[in-house]
Amino acid sequence: FFQAEDGIRDTSVTGVQTCALPISNTPYSMSFDHTSYQSGFSIVSGSRIVAQNDGLYNLQFSAQLYNTANTTIVFSIWFAKNQTDLPNTATDVEIAKSPGTTGKRVASWNLIQYLESGSYIELRWGSDQTTGVLLGLASSSLRPAVPSLIATITQVT
Repeated sequence: FFQAEDGIRDTSVTGVQTCALPISNTPYSMSFDHTSYQSGFSIVSGSRIVAQNDGLYNLQFSAQLYNTANTTIVFSIWFAKNQTDLPNTATDVEIAKSPGTTGKRVASWNLIQYLESGSYIELRWGSDQTTGVLLGLASSSLRPAVPSLIATITQVT
């Protein structure tokens, strides 16, 4: 079992995953900065979830998508194994934002995948505009912090 987040550890800081430049239509790996629990997995290079044992695994994730501009953008999210995009795993999520709306949406799904010891899975993403980010929020008096990404892996067999 494994659970990791890219989250907020300080009540005065927000966390955002964005492209480095930013550049639209460019794939990026989602990254983690914290593991709540890990047994049989490790995080390498901030984004690679590395299996320590052969087996069939169920990977579940949720990512908080945020459109920072008053426009419509499309986020694409998919899985990669050992730096190779996995076929038929991509999903597009369209977020329209206009004045007075938040432009946020949570993407959440799962993947069943066989992993060999030492192989790894990554969550990848991109958007067709530079205004798309994965947003994490600090805790408030109303709620705990909101991670930009949460992932959980359990071994099926």
